[in-house]
Amino acid sequence: MRLVLGNLPQTLTEKDLEKLFSEFGKVEESFIKRDKKTKVSLGYGHIDMAEADAKKAIEALNGKDMEGKTITVVSQEQVQIETKDKNFDKGSTNNSKIHGSKNTSGFGGGSTVRRSGGGGRGK
Repeated sequence: MRLVLGNLPQTLTEKDLEKLFSEFGKVEESFIKRDKKTKVSLGYGHIDMAEADAKKAIEALNGKDMEGKTITVVSQEQVQIETKDKNFDKGSTNNSKIHGSKNTSGFGGGSTVRRSGGGGRGK
């Protein structure tokens, strides 16, 4: 089971994560997302471990204080469910650059199509 970790201290390493989570079972993989150029931790990552062990780790470590930061530990399934719910609440959003809009003022015909996005230089 994959656990998603958030609000991690920047000084924390993958070895530190493995040591922390190994108290609850065997850690298959640990990963901290880092800046590509500076290699500084971005404060989130994931851990892979057996499901029973992962549930114990969530109960024990979610909300724990580490170096002045309250870390977040949740299952990846929970994150996916919450993301799906948020997208559903937003409704159908179309991210295309063409937006239809009706002219309700009574001038200039029935409907118009606006095209957004720059016209380039000097236009």
